[in-house]
Amino acid sequence: MIQIKDKVNCSGCSACYNICPQKAIEMHEDEEGFAYPKIDANKCINCNLCEKVCPILNKIDNNKLDNETETLAYIAYNKDKNVRDTSAAGGIFSALAEKIIDLKGVVFGASFNDKFEVIHTYTENKEDLKKFRGSKYVQSVIGDSYRIVKEFLKKDRYVLFSGTTCQVEGLKKYLGKEYERLYLVDLVCHGVPSPKVIRKYKEYQQKKYKSKITYMSYREKTFGATSTTLSLQFENGKRYSRGHESDFILGAFLKGIISRPSCYNCKFKTIHRISDITLGDIWHINQLDNEFHSENGNTALLVHTTKGKKLLLSTNLLYVKEENLNDVLTLNANGKPSMVTESAKLPKEREEFFAELDKNDFSKIVKKYYPQNIKASIKLAFKKILFRLGILEKLKKFKG
Repeated sequence: MIQIKDKVNCSGCSACYNICPQKAIEMHEDEEGFAYPKIDANKCINCNLCEKVCPILNKIDNNKLDNETETLAYIAYNKDKNVRDTSAAGGIFSALAEKIIDLKGVVFGASFNDKFEVIHTYTENKEDLKKFRGSKYVQSVIGDSYRIVKEFLKKDRYVLFSGTTCQVEGLKKYLGKEYERLYLVDLVCHGVPSPKVIRKYKEYQQKKYKSKITYMSYREKTFGATSTTLSLQFENGKRYSRGHESDFILGAFLKGIISRPSCYNCKFKTIHRISDITLGDIWHINQLDNEFHSENGNTALLVHTTKGKKLLLSTNLLYVKEENLNDVLTLNANGKPSMVTESAKLPKEREEFFAELDKNDFSKIVKKYYPQNIKASIKLAFKKILFRLGILEKLKKFKG
């Protein structure tokens, strides 16, 4: 029977929930809003499958993986500008997913439900791929996705599964064997914020704007491809768009205040991974290649297997170029230690923040931990002006 004695040792991947033959495990949120397994002892038959499937208790040594190839690095972007505009970076996932669907396959990814909660789901048609585009800075609910993936594979269907690295390793442990028609895509992850905090944030914004949220994007390209913007639209027609310098969620996410405990000591931060392809950002790409890039989005890719390389190069929807691995890792990090190999830093104010989360009105928490001072307001105003003048991206390149 799996027991979580230290929460840093549970990523919430839900492999234990999916593997339990008695359905004795449910995923329940703790006081911080993160899901952990809860076991019904009356249903448990002590088969210990939950312990055997845990990707942290049974961590694969990624650096000793017998990969078919060494990890290769690429930069790429989608040929379709509309796809790039609605994607977090260069629109690579959509192209890979379309290839799988052309093979009569199934694609799994993170999507909003009607409450703008993030859940894992799947699609078998290209039109629905748009729901998987864009970053979603919150931990997704896996639900029964691993079980459903297995059912499709048993029917000899092609499957593309995308998620955080811990979710991908959770699926791999759950399946227990290799499937030639399974393609795994993971992300360069900064950490997964609390769904509870996101719920409170949405309630706070709806109260502030006196209207229901009808659209949400954590990473819109309002001020260009390298300016992350959280955007909301409301039923009354009003709109909210702010970057990390003035939005609470983006700021708290980047500071690491609202991340899951396991994210500060992530067991999955390695260059060599069990996925086929890892997708991430690439900043100041002009330093790497001044000609091969898109102004509205580019992606860094780490390709770990021959199967992944074949998938990447088989689509005609992308511009792709191989680059030096260390160069790509450096530019993915944007001048900081690479999130490919480095965990998020535990900020000193995290403990105090969560202690106050249910005690104080959320508006007071926002003001305390991310006050909107004159400096932030001026910075946002200049950002808008520079973008309209068409010089914001040029200044960033100069700074980079």
